[in-house]
Amino acid sequence: AKRKLGTAPLLQLCLRDLVVKYAEVFPEPHEDPDLHEELTAGGYRCALVCPGPNAEELQTEDGGAEDASGEAAPGRTLIFIDGR
Repeated sequence: AKRKLGTAPLLQLCLRDLVVKYAEVFPEPHEDPDLHEELTAGGYRCALVCPGPNAEELQTEDGGAEDASGEAAPGRTLIFIDGR
């Protein structure tokens, strides 16, 4: 029998503030404005995490955790697609 290898259960054990949404497709902003507002709350920027041959390594833009004003830079909202 084939075993499911979804990442959602592992992420639930490893990440705090994890929000799991189940859907057939990722909703457009007009379809789920509350979700899209939650994704960018606090100035967070979204990043789709998807392994593959052309994947880029996640890094801060300047190698540090502060913006130009010396303030802590906003974090990122990571989006994982977990095909089950």
